[in-house]
Amino acid sequence: MALQFSLDYPDRIKGLILIASGGYPAKSKPGILSLNRYEIPGAIIMSFSSYPFVMRSTLKSMYYDPSAISDEVVQELCAIYRTPNSRQAMYWMPRALNWDFAIADPKRIPTISAPTLIIWGREDMVVHPDTALRFHQDIDHSTLVLINEAGHMVHEGQPEQVNRAILDFSSRIQY
Repeated sequence: MALQFSLDYPDRIKGLILIASGGYPAKSKPGILSLNRYEIPGAIIMSFSSYPFVMRSTLKSMYYDPSAISDEVVQELCAIYRTPNSRQAMYWMPRALNWDFAIADPKRIPTISAPTLIIWGREDMVVHPDTALRFHQDIDHSTLVLINEAGHMVHEGQPEQVNRAILDFSSRIQY
């Protein structure tokens, strides 16, 4: 959302921070989750997301350190998937991102003129670090911070490093 906003309203932002962000079309489809493209099969698949063993398995691909996946986090996320409309949300959200977590027109990304901080977990298995490198290459005035021993949930896995990078970046923005 921040990426698209920065493209649509460049005069309204002073800086942009991307953390393990989508934006470019994915190189490969995520297997069975690609069935989310279809409302009924997607609803059936997502109905299993409210089971703790399924949720824990899904989260293992998002965290570098599986010990960070507490029972409390699993239960909380399972509860979210049991709420009304959660299955529809998991259909509509990827649909809004063109099914592969790309913005509508990725060719616009190089037009971003605001200072941009790109933070990524070096071991991200959800959005590969190559995407971070592409953002860094395409966006002038960008700073790339690759964080070791961090996956897709880099902000949870290495919060001190993420916060330090954000504070440093923010201190250099002209308000």
